[in-house]
Amino acid sequence: MYFSQSVAYAEPPTLEMVLACLGDDLSDQSYDEPFEQWCEKNGCNPDSRKAEADYKRKKTQVWYLRAVWFQSLIIEFLKHAR
Repeated sequence: MYFSQSVAYAEPPTLEMVLACLGDDLSDQSYDEPFEQWCEKNGCNPDSRKAEADYKRKKTQVWYLRAVWFQSLIIEFLKHAR
């Protein structure tokens, strides 16, 4: 998983900070939108290669987070279904 924080933070991230950011990413619906629509909402230039790379990286990360979250739900369901 990729994680970055603003240069305004002088200290390394805590586990709580990382988990909060991942939780925000998990609940973010904007990565379900087309790139151009995402750019419009986030004030990015749709011609920017950096914006497109950021969008793709975050979209992939959100997909993996959702897959892990769903898998954990299935495991918990199966534990209690027996």
